[in-house]
Amino acid sequence: GWVQQLEQQQQTGVSPDAAAREASQGQYVDPLNNQEVSTTETLAADHIYPQVQIKQMPGFDQLSPEQQAAVLNNPDNFQGLPKTFNSSKGGQLPGDWQTYKGLPLDPAYIQRNQQLQMQLQQTLQNQINAFMRQNGKK
Repeated sequence: GWVQQLEQQQQTGVSPDAAAREASQGQYVDPLNNQEVSTTETLAADHIYPQVQIKQMPGFDQLSPEQQAAVLNNPDNFQGLPKTFNSSKGGQLPGDWQTYKGLPLDPAYIQRNQQLQMQLQQTLQNQINAFMRQNGKK
């Protein structure tokens, strides 16, 4: 019935999904020194390009819930990050996130984030555009 449909819709809207969370475990780049760290702690699957910003991209609102979920869960857009760092970053664009609890992030880390931000914006917009063509919307 429609309750089941609603529940399914809510599930398709989940991001990060299980696959993204799983892929983000094991190691992360420490924002404070730009060094790779191996860890057994459970890492947050951080949307490198923030979910809140993806939802504002041209055409996103015209996609089906399944297509929106596919864009939000694009595997290229995740990195493992300890939850406390992920909370600090919040919905900021990656290049705008420059301090953690008053400490400056490593300049090389910020620069890496700015490059990723540009690449991912392009990747995600291309994905949205492809879905729109598929849907027959210009």
